[in-house]
Amino acid sequence: MKKYLSLLLALLVALSCTSLAFAAEEDEEEISPEMKELGEYIMNHQAEAFDLAVEGYTCQSEKVEAELLTDGTVNVTEYWTYSCRNFEKMTKFERTLAKSEDYEISDIRVVMGSEELERFNSYEEIQAATESEGEKYPERKYTLDETDTGYEINAYLKNWNATTTIKVLYTVKGAVQFHNDIMEFNWELIGEDIPYEAGLLTGYVILPYGAQRDEVKAWTYDQEDYELVIESGELVGLTVNEVPANHAVDIRVTAPLYLFPDAADAYKTGQDAYMQILQKENDPDQDPAYTAREARKDQIIRIAAPVVLIGGAALVLIVSRIRRKKKA
Repeated sequence: MKKYLSLLLALLVALSCTSLAFAAEEDEEEISPEMKELGEYIMNHQAEAFDLAVEGYTCQSEKVEAELLTDGTVNVTEYWTYSCRNFEKMTKFERTLAKSEDYEISDIRVVMGSEELERFNSYEEIQAATESEGEKYPERKYTLDETDTGYEINAYLKNWNATTTIKVLYTVKGAVQFHNDIMEFNWELIGEDIPYEAGLLTGYVILPYGAQRDEVKAWTYDQEDYELVIESGELVGLTVNEVPANHAVDIRVTAPLYLFPDAADAYKTGQDAYMQILQKENDPDQDPAYTAREARKDQIIRIAAPVVLIGGAALVLIVSRIRRKKKA
């Protein structure tokens, strides 16, 4: 919205300046000192208005992949896709990964395409490196600052009316909990600190191979236009359309413990939690009677399927014999 308002301002500025110029040509005496002062102010700020209109970027989509390993470690990859319009101006990508007492983040990297960006300790170092390369603006360089509350990423790049995807990769330990009866993974795909809208957010939780689809459960919260799908025993997908600015998107996934034979003791809670989770999420499986009914349905289907096949085959044979007898 800011970009469009700025562009409108720039157009109004241009029209105002043109009108003043024509008025001056027709009759200089009709222009008051106040109007001349206003015209000078507009002219002086015209370049600034145009800069504001074309500088910056629009976030088209966000994608987050969280791959759970068998020991409970999570490898996270964030994909941030922008439409950039900066005409060789410096563009700065900012991302803060929040710290928490519940988990630990490490091995943070920033990638564009197949190229990992070069990390510097300060922006002054980036400026010095850029000047030594004979460039005016820094390209594909970033700083990573650790604070008491998080890890601040500042990446610098330049583009010509381009669509750019920036990847942020990191490792998380402690976000997966191993209860006595279930594995639980809670993760905030994006937080309330993201200051701009996104046309589309896609999140994936990738589980170790081996589970059945009905053994995996997933939930999300406070979303309007979304789709949450357990695509298989190894993949949970979440799609949210038109994500507002400063709007968090969370996902919660449970899966069987046998997928994690190397579960670290540090992540084990020593408690039963599955039924409590189902009750909190108001899941139908929290009702034992419902679960029993579903189990009976599955059993009936397993028994009925071969019976139907055998019956169908027998019917075909009977019909064939009747036809042969009629022909004879």
